[in-house]
Amino acid sequence: TLQVKFDYLKQKVTSGSARFNHCEQLAQKLMGDDNLFSERVENHQKELKQSWNSLLDHIDETTRELQEAGEIHIFRREVEDLIARMREKEQLMGKEIGEDLATIKSQQLMLERFERDFAILEIQEQNMMNNSTKLQATYEGSRNMELVLQQEAHLQEAWNNLQKKIAKRKEQLSTAAERKLFMIDTHNLLDWTHDVQANIKEKETPHNVEEALALKINREQLKADLEARKDAVSNVIKTGRFIVDDADSNSSNKQKAMSESSSDSNSDSESSDSEYDYAPSFIKIQDDIQELSTRWTELSDEVDNRVRSLESVIDILNFDVKIRKFLDKIRDKNLVLERHEEDAQMLLKKYASDDNNNFHLERIQDLIRRHQAFEQDTDILAKEIESMSEEGKSLIEQIPDANDHISAKLTTINDAISQLKDKSKQRSDTLHQAEKVQNYFDNYHELMNLLNEMLNKITAPHLPLDVAGAQLLCDRHNDYKTQMDARKEEFGAFEVKGRSLCKEGHFMKEEIEKRIDNLMARGALLVETWKARHTIYKHHLDIRMYMRDAEDFEVWLLREEFHLKNDDLGNTVEEVEELLRRHKDFLSAIDAHSYALESVKRLTIIEDSFYAQKHLENHSKKESSSNDKEIANKMEESIKKIEEEEKKSKQEKSESTDEEQERVIHEISIPEVNGVHGQEERSPPLAMDDKSSVEEPNGEIGGGSSSSDEEENEFLDAPDGYSSDPKRDVFNSSSESSSCAEKCVEATDKKKKKKKKRKDCRVM
Repeated sequence: TLQVKFDYLKQKVTSGSARFNHCEQLAQKLMGDDNLFSERVENHQKELKQSWNSLLDHIDETTRELQEAGEIHIFRREVEDLIARMREKEQLMGKEIGEDLATIKSQQLMLERFERDFAILEIQEQNMMNNSTKLQATYEGSRNMELVLQQEAHLQEAWNNLQKKIAKRKEQLSTAAERKLFMIDTHNLLDWTHDVQANIKEKETPHNVEEALALKINREQLKADLEARKDAVSNVIKTGRFIVDDADSNSSNKQKAMSESSSDSNSDSESSDSEYDYAPSFIKIQDDIQELSTRWTELSDEVDNRVRSLESVIDILNFDVKIRKFLDKIRDKNLVLERHEEDAQMLLKKYASDDNNNFHLERIQDLIRRHQAFEQDTDILAKEIESMSEEGKSLIEQIPDANDHISAKLTTINDAISQLKDKSKQRSDTLHQAEKVQNYFDNYHELMNLLNEMLNKITAPHLPLDVAGAQLLCDRHNDYKTQMDARKEEFGAFEVKGRSLCKEGHFMKEEIEKRIDNLMARGALLVETWKARHTIYKHHLDIRMYMRDAEDFEVWLLREEFHLKNDDLGNTVEEVEELLRRHKDFLSAIDAHSYALESVKRLTIIEDSFYAQKHLENHSKKESSSNDKEIANKMEESIKKIEEEEKKSKQEKSESTDEEQERVIHEISIPEVNGVHGQEERSPPLAMDDKSSVEEPNGEIGGGSSSSDEEENEFLDAPDGYSSDPKRDVFNSSSESSSCAEKCVEATDKKKKKKKKRKDCRVM
């Protein structure tokens, strides 16, 4: 109602603001026209403005007070509603405990549902407390804050009381449930111990191991059950004692709690009375605890004694069973050892007639591995028997009456394992001796393969066609020699080891000596092959170097021939002098290049060897029989026929080239001077690609050597001090020659002789 009236007043003031503004404008207008009443108008304006502002301030203050009062009244009403809901929940909580466990569990479920509702109330209570804090912060210093604090205190007190009652109710139900569970567990354990004692008292005498084991298993199962239930019994006894102690403490504090409690506390004491009414007799709990503890101790001792007595009987029976099992194992081991021995003997007999050593080595190594596994099993078996012996001695100490029986069993088993170990050691020695010999044979095969591999490497290369390749081949061949020398000690060690085995009288002495001889023979063949190849490669390198120098010299010769083919003899004295000067320089270049001629005038290594061989052959021919001479004559005739046929076939190809060379030489020797000296043309130097001018009969450019096959097999038959190669005789007396034309003619003649000599060498 106050808010409605105040809102009406605010509307009237708001509607009067237009009149106030009109008065303000009118006063401003009157004061601006220099009116005699300006001062009076101004005073009235100030009074009006002050009254208007005071009215607005009073309205604002009243608005805040009304808003504060409204919020506080709303807060108070919400607090009262929340306290009322708390009291309703408290009435619904209930006070009954229940006489059986099911009723107590249902009460606990109801309390859990109430606690979920209690969580919602807790959220609402927290919101109320937050609202109280906001109101105190917003309207700090207001006279209404005391009311807010009072409502907050009432709410907090109601909330705390509700929490205490819920906690107490929960504790009462939990205690009642624990006591009911304790009584159930106690009676169950007492019934179980009674049944177990009845089972143990039935005496049974085992007649064999199976019966004894079955009875022992039954007793061990009982013992395991006792161990499994030991913690449960301890917990039950501990819980019973705690209940008794807690009951004594509660009974002493009961009267004090009832005299000091309020009306709410009276209701709590009623619930506590109901709890004590439903609780079991504490004297009965003490009796049950004592009975359970006594019966459990007696049962544990009785089960332990029964198990120990059965173990003594079972140990004797098990000892006999183990002895029989070990004897069966030893018998099986002996049979396996005999079969393996037969396999080894058959394998050793095949050594002398079979060269498949790798197969035999694998078989021997397989037998050794199998025997090692056999020995490991035997050692394990021996350790087990040793353990059995210790067990037998222990049984003798425990049961003196069984001394004779156990001692006889131990003697039998120890004798059997000793015989088995002796046989196993003998067979192991035989197998290792066979492996040693087979390893020696494997070493033989490795060394033989190494020799064959090296022999294949040495004999594999072909003769290269250049100096670099020949030099590389020689270096590689020398590397093979280094590798051979590096493995020489292995071959020596192989021979020494083999001789040692033969000297010791090994049963495979003949096979060892045979392999030593084969390896030494193969090694000697490798050395001889390397030496022969070394000689061939050395000769080949020398020939390739000689041919390279000869070709270089011939190329230089052809390049310089243009000086001789120049037909320009000069038209003036100056030109003639210039030509003479050039010709002198040309002759000087020839003299300076004479060093290259020395490298092609020498005899190659193969030529020296050939001449030495010819000398030996001539000497042997004189001592040979007439039949040898006839055979040689026939061979010579056949060679001549072949030579004539080759000569005829190549002569046709070389006719055009020979004619061209003769024409060029004739032009150089007898130069024809043209009548008009100023119109003479100089002939260009000989080009390397002009095949028609320098092509040899074999089709090569520049007067080169013959084909590669002819170069590799060329042997020159010439007397000492003379070379059949024209390249080694060209310009032999260049410093004494009178003209270049004569030298070129001589070179051409030498080339023709060279072709003929090459054919002769090829035929030979």
